[in-house]
Amino acid sequence: MLQKRLDTSRLPSSKTKQNMTSTDFYDVVKNHEDIAMMERSFPASFFLGKTKVVYRPSGSELVHVKKTYCIDDADNAVEMVEQGHVATLTYDPNGNVELDAYVSQDHQFIAIRVLRYKHLGYEPVTDAHFYNGETAQEMAKVLYR
Repeated sequence: MLQKRLDTSRLPSSKTKQNMTSTDFYDVVKNHEDIAMMERSFPASFFLGKTKVVYRPSGSELVHVKKTYCIDDADNAVEMVEQGHVATLTYDPNGNVELDAYVSQDHQFIAIRVLRYKHLGYEPVTDAHFYNGETAQEMAKVLYR
């Protein structure tokens, strides 16, 4: 199976990774060419909201995942997100490095970025990057360990 690396984020020109909020990240993800917004049927719409974000090629819904890691893994996390080289990261519930991602439930798509704890909050270190296929599956494994 041919695997391609998807384009990096299409941030609005006024936004930089330093001031990109979680809402901005969500907007970038939902506006990606391989993502669609779909209506939920009742009763799911009553409990989960009217719309869902779906990876078009597989029809799989995206799930928002955040996980923190120890500060020693900061460089590995950045390299993983920017280069697509999957790394082994050490989970730390009070970690200073956070992976913020939207993952399709079938793990065929991932939108991911790295944040670091500074000034009493997590601030983006990388832009959003998009991967599909095998790389997305391997990155999802890192998040779900």
